[in-house]
Amino acid sequence: MKKKLLNLKILLLSLVAAGIFFSSALFAQETNGGNNGKISLGLEITPQFTKISNTNYVDCSSKVRPYTGIFILYDVNQVLKFKTGLFFDMRSYGIYLKTSGLKLSDSTGYTGYNSYLEFDFTNTVNYITVPVDFFYQKGDGKLKVFVEGGLYFSLTINNNSKGDGDMYIHPDDLDGFNDSTLTAGHHYKHFDSSNDNFFNTYDLGVNLGMGISYYFKPELALQFSPGFSYGLTNVFEDPETSSKWSNIFKLHLAMVYKLK
Repeated sequence: MKKKLLNLKILLLSLVAAGIFFSSALFAQETNGGNNGKISLGLEITPQFTKISNTNYVDCSSKVRPYTGIFILYDVNQVLKFKTGLFFDMRSYGIYLKTSGLKLSDSTGYTGYNSYLEFDFTNTVNYITVPVDFFYQKGDGKLKVFVEGGLYFSLTINNNSKGDGDMYIHPDDLDGFNDSTLTAGHHYKHFDSSNDNFFNTYDLGVNLGMGISYYFKPELALQFSPGFSYGLTNVFEDPETSSKWSNIFKLHLAMVYKLK
């Protein structure tokens, strides 16, 4: 509960800071007759390929998840812009694990090498993400090239672990386990649950991307930019289980409208 209250306070402070920035930027736009201080509003719907690093699992696979939200671009000058926004940020990774044997009790010390544990599941963490980027754009006419980079801050909303497991007991290992409750064969289990104490409550990282803007009109543009994000904080609450969101690849697609 304390962690959730802290997250709420941080989110509210972020929204207040964003509101102050928006108000200041709009005031600057009204009082500045040139290109400086102009505001553009954007809507982004982006697929992202997410994966964590430094896992001890046999196989950790990437998943495709949405990254969508609204943002603003504030013209510092004719080529340099400041960019921030608010995004729903879903990240997932898949895990497949199969043991080469099965040991159920330290007291017996028996390992059944014909038996095994097998798991195949997906962990998902949903965030609210606030990026803070600088955006440099250059070009003439309808087509312009840009690069952008900066930081992001993410607050965890919720999480989910979903998948299937199987404990297979081979008939030849049954006597060695010395457990009257066990039966030979497959023991399947489906799980679909959340664990608030397993994942970290926030994430901080860096963004980097490069793309193009196509202007249908001077005030209306379509943007496309491949980009990467690299997490700097541990994904998990347990510091001994060290892993980061170090493999996030995005295909940004956004529609941008410049206010008059």
